[in-house]
Amino acid sequence: MEVGPGITVARMREIPHKRISMIDAIERLLALQDRDQKIRALRLELEQIPGEKKLREKQLAECANRLESAKTRLKEIEVEKKNLEIEAATQRAAIERYKTQQLQTRKNEEYTALAHEIEACGKAISAIEDREIVFMEEAESLTPKIRAAEEEYTTEKARIDKALNALASKVP
Repeated sequence: MEVGPGITVARMREIPHKRISMIDAIERLLALQDRDQKIRALRLELEQIPGEKKLREKQLAECANRLESAKTRLKEIEVEKKNLEIEAATQRAAIERYKTQQLQTRKNEEYTALAHEIEACGKAISAIEDREIVFMEEAESLTPKIRAAEEEYTTEKARIDKALNALASKVP
């Protein structure tokens, strides 16, 4: 029968009484040393918790900012597209007005001047529509980025919330 690690009853009878207490004391000191090391490690971990919490919160804020930035840019694009549509409609109305004036004019010079105005408005409409297409392409490329940013934010938020909860459970 073993009394301790590697010590049997028969062996104990052979070891003087002082020696048994010495072995027992060493075992207790080793156990105490192990506990002290664990306490030291836990204290170090507790000291790092506030900094780690701030870091996690900063990461989450950065992720939210990226998402908000992408959404804001999409809104800006929509506003620009709407402004361009209004500008194009204004140019089209001017063309219709010039065509009406062309029909009413009797002078060849006025007719030619109105034809140049109509042509200029047509070019302006073409340029507006080109800019509108650029905005539409940008909005189209931004939409998947927003979805990805939303997914990243959701995933990151869940991960960070889990980490923060784990940190909070460690704090006394």
